[in-house]
Amino acid sequence: MSKKFSKEEILKRINRLRLGKNSKGGEMKDWASGMGQRIGDIFQVAMDIVFEEFAKDNDMLSKGGGKVDILNGDRKQIDGRLFKCPPDEDGNKELLSGQLNNELSDKLKTKGLSKSGTKDEMVERLLQMKRTLDIIGESKWLKDQKHQNDKGAWITNLPNDVCIKNPGIRGILALLGGPWEGTAAYNTMKVQRTEVVLIPFDIVIEFLQEIGLKYELDEDKNLKAPKETYLKLCDLEEAELNQHLHRPYTVWAEKLLKLPHGDDKKTIREAMMEALSNISKNQSKTEEVESNGYVCTSQITNEDLEVYQLMIPRSKRDAVRDAIESTCGESSESDE
Repeated sequence: MSKKFSKEEILKRINRLRLGKNSKGGEMKDWASGMGQRIGDIFQVAMDIVFEEFAKDNDMLSKGGGKVDILNGDRKQIDGRLFKCPPDEDGNKELLSGQLNNELSDKLKTKGLSKSGTKDEMVERLLQMKRTLDIIGESKWLKDQKHQNDKGAWITNLPNDVCIKNPGIRGILALLGGPWEGTAAYNTMKVQRTEVVLIPFDIVIEFLQEIGLKYELDEDKNLKAPKETYLKLCDLEEAELNQHLHRPYTVWAEKLLKLPHGDDKKTIREAMMEALSNISKNQSKTEEVESNGYVCTSQITNEDLEVYQLMIPRSKRDAVRDAIESTCGESSESDE
C-alpha cells in the first residue's frame, strides 16, 4: 500500500500544497489541475487498498504504484501492480538476508542491477527478479471528456506500452471517475478487454460533498474558484489528521470504496475485487504460448500483426518448419 507518513510529514506536505508547490518544490501548473491531481490521489489510495486485500487473499504481492518496463523508451509509472511470487520466496529472502553487503553487491553487479541502497533494498531488488508482474491497474479522474485523449490516453496505451514488454501480465484494471462511459476511450478499453470500474461524475461530486468539499463547475465544465476549492481540501485534510490522527487520504478512499457502483448494488470495492478475480482467470500471453510447448522470450505486436520470438523444442522443429512453409506457400498462391 501507499507509504505511511508521520503526522509531521503530512502536515509539511499540506503546507507545501497551500503554497502551490509540487513535490520537487516547483510551482504548481495551476490550481484547477492541482485539484484534479488531489482527487486522483484518493483514487490511487483506493486502488492500493483493494490491490493489497486481493494480494493477501490470493498469495500475491502488491507493490502499489511504481515504474514498469515499456516497449519503447524509459520505464513509466503505473498505479497498481500485483506480482506472482515463486513458492520459495520466503526461503530465498532469508538466505539473501544472511549474506554480507559485498556478497549482495556482487550478485547485483553480475545481473546488471544497481548496487545502491540499504541491505534490505538490495535483497528486495534480487527477489524482484524472480517475481512475475501478473496484474496491473491504473486510476484516473477527469471532470470532463476533453482530456481523455491526452491525460487519459496512457490507460488505452497500456496493452501496447506495458503488456507487450511484460507478456506475463494477465490483464488490466482501470478505476475511472468522471464522464467516461460511451466515449471513444472507454469503448477502446472494452475492446482491449480491460476490466473497467467506472464511478460516474455525479457520484464523485456527491462523495466530495460528503467529505466537506464544495466542487462546482461552470457551463464550460471549468472549476469555479479553483484556488479556494484547493485550499479548502488542504483544510479538510489537516482537520481530519488532527481529529482522528489517521491518514486523511486513506479515510477518504475507504469512504469512496463503500459507495454504490452502478445499478448492480455492488460497492466500488466489491466491483474492483470482482474485476481482479476475472483477470486472475485469464491466460497471460506467456502461458498461452507455453501451453503449446514453446517458450516465449519476447513479443512484438500492433493492430495488424502479432509475433512471438520462441525457443522451440527440437521435437517440434520439423512441425513448425512445415507449418511455416505451408503458410508461406498458401500466401504465395493467393497473391498470384
